[in-house]
Order: sequence, then C-alpha cells, then structure tokens
Amino acid sequence: MNIIFLYPIFFGLIFFWGNKKKYRVYYLIILMYFLAGLSSVYLVMNVDNFSRLKLDAYAISYHLIMLILLLYPLKSYDRFSLRELETPTTVVDKFTYFIIAIIIIYIIDGCGDVSFNAIIQDVHGLREDVTKSFYQSSSFIGYIAYIAKNFSAVPLALMYYYIIKRPNSHILIIVLFICSLGTAFVELRVAAREYIMKFLFVAVCMYLICYRQISKKWRQKIIGYGSVVAIIVLIVFLLITFLRFEDSKYTNTIQSLLSYFGQGYAYFSEAFLEYPNGMFEEKGTLCFPFFSGGGHSVFNLDEQVYSTITLNVFRTSIGSWLQDCGWALTVFVTCCFSILFYFIGRIRRFNAFSLIYIAWVYEFSFSLLFFFNSTITGTKILSIIVVVWLDLLNSSYRRKSIVTN
Repeated sequence: MNIIFLYPIFFGLIFFWGNKKKYRVYYLIILMYFLAGLSSVYLVMNVDNFSRLKLDAYAISYHLIMLILLLYPLKSYDRFSLRELETPTTVVDKFTYFIIAIIIIYIIDGCGDVSFNAIIQDVHGLREDVTKSFYQSSSFIGYIAYIAKNFSAVPLALMYYYIIKRPNSHILIIVLFICSLGTAFVELRVAAREYIMKFLFVAVCMYLICYRQISKKWRQKIIGYGSVVAIIVLIVFLLITFLRFEDSKYTNTIQSLLSYFGQGYAYFSEAFLEYPNGMFEEKGTLCFPFFSGGGHSVFNLDEQVYSTITLNVFRTSIGSWLQDCGWALTVFVTCCFSILFYFIGRIRRFNAFSLIYIAWVYEFSFSLLFFFNSTITGTKILSIIVVVWLDLLNSSYRRKSIVTN
C-alpha cells in the first residue's frame, strides 16, 4: 500500500469514530482534511506530476502529529454554541463601525482592478500579478488594505452576533455581510480562489456555532439567501479553475480541483527530506519576518533558492514553517499555536470578541491546509493586539455598568 494512504486513514478514523452531533464544526474540519487526504491519494496514484514525488513515512507521521496538535483544541469550540451571547456595548458598536469603514475603503479602492472580462480573457496574466504589490507599504491605502485583509473574517463574526442580539438591525447586518465578501471580491483582481473558499468555510462554521441562538426566521433567511450566494461564488470559483487549468499539465479540470485540495499532503515529504533544518541560515525570515527582523519574498522561491525540489507549491502551513525554520522549530511553533487555541477554547465569556477569536481560528484551520506560506506580519500581530485590548476594555466597561446599575 502506498504510504500516502496514511492521510485519509488517519483523518477517516477520527471522523467516523467521532461524536459528530456534539462536535459539528470540529468534525466538519476533520472531514475537509479527510477529503484532502483522498485527493492526495488520487493525485499520487494517477497523475504523473505527483507520482514521481518522494514520499516518506516519517515525514507523513510528523505531519499528521503537527496537524492534530493544531486541530484538536478546536474541538472545545463547539461548546460555545451552548452559551448565551452577551449583549452589545458601545465598545462593540464602535469597533463594528470601524471594521465597516476600513473594509468599505478597501472594497472601493480595489474594485476598480476587478474585471470579470480580464479573468475570462487573460486569467494567467492576472495570476502573474499576484507577485506584484498593489500598494506601497508606506501609503495610507496600503495600510488600510493590509488591515482590512487581516480583519476579513471579522464581519462574519459580527454579522452573526448582531443577528442574535439585534435581529431588527437589518441594514447593519446587510452591510456586515457585504463587508464579509470584501476580500473575496477584491482579490478576484488576481483571480484568487482561496478567499472565496475561505469565506464559505468560515461562514458555515460560524453558522453552526451560532445557530442554536438564531431565530427560526433568521435561520430561514440565512439558508435561503446564503444558498444563492454560495452558488454564485462557487460558479466563480469553478470558472477561474477551468480557465486557469484548461491548458495546463493536468489532463482535466477535475484533477486541478483535486490538486487544490490534496497537493499539500503530496508535496510535504519532499520538504521534510530536503530541508530538515530550513532553507535559510536565519530562521523565521520567510514566515515570521516580524520576529526575525528580516524577510524573504514569499513568491518566486525557486528564483531565490537553489533546490532539487519545486518550492512554489502548497505544502500546508506546516510545510512552509518547515522550509523556513526546520522540523525542530516547527514543533515549537506548532505547540505555541496549539496552546493559544486551547486557551481560546477555555474563555468563559461568550461575546462579540469571542466570536472573532473563533472565526480567526477557523480561518487559520482552512489556511493551514491550503496555503503554501503562512506569514505572520507585524500588521497581523497588531490586529490581534487591538482586538484583545478592545475585548479587555469591553469587559471593564461591562463590569462598570453592572456596578453602576
């Protein structure tokens, strides 16, 4: 038996033996990883480009251990669905308006670069632009763009929050929904697919977390309108996929879709064998430039580093950490994230900021499987610090209100 089968066997056993009624979102994530494993099996067994890859049992075992260390803490997040959400405060309202403002600026500024005609006529040219910077980092709009992308999952969390706590605020809820689609829409300028799928995934996960507290009327609206939006964005996803890969090395579009889901598993072993100590002498310059004090471009790695393997492919986030830091430091990074996710699951409060933390983690669990590089920038760190600070401020404001009353 080909050792690539270890991936679907591992996640398949977890999924089929788990309590899927009690832990709906957790096992939805496990199902996604299981299907990715099946895709990797098909690719390795049937596609020449993948059948020649080096596979290693130790590498796959290491990969699976790192993945489950990151995913297992998410199991406790399903318990949030049983808790009652706290009512909004002025802190939450003002933060909501701030998020809406920066994302609307981002959408208005970026929508001029979005052209479905360009996607149809020259999707490969648009993909080349993904390596270019649309904004100068020193410009105001550049900072707005970076911040807006880091907050891309936040409007979804806030939308569900207001559906539960202020179901009559229809305009605010609609605006938040539009903002939640902002990054997926703007990044169509480079024919990016991952933001489309990430939006759908996080939207479903957050619905499953919140649905017990959503009124029947709003559930029907979410299912009805959400289904229409899901169909539209899936059509866009499939259109981009077909146009990108109709003349590629893949024999058909189906294989390109399977590659999107399964290549991270197929490519991981090569990186483990080739770079046990990382690609660069200085660790963290690729994925953690904020901490290392320097950085390499995440694109065109093949042009920066001499290697016997292809570098610009998806290897899951763990694979990108491995290439950057080596296997030992990757264990440390994985444990740090795992501990962070564990403590988020232990939060006693259930408020708007709790939902934001959960949405961010679910967004990460999607990116963990699909992105070829997970870069932790200073802007991301700052965004997280701001939300944590506002969460503490919100708790202080609530305690003062209780004392005053």
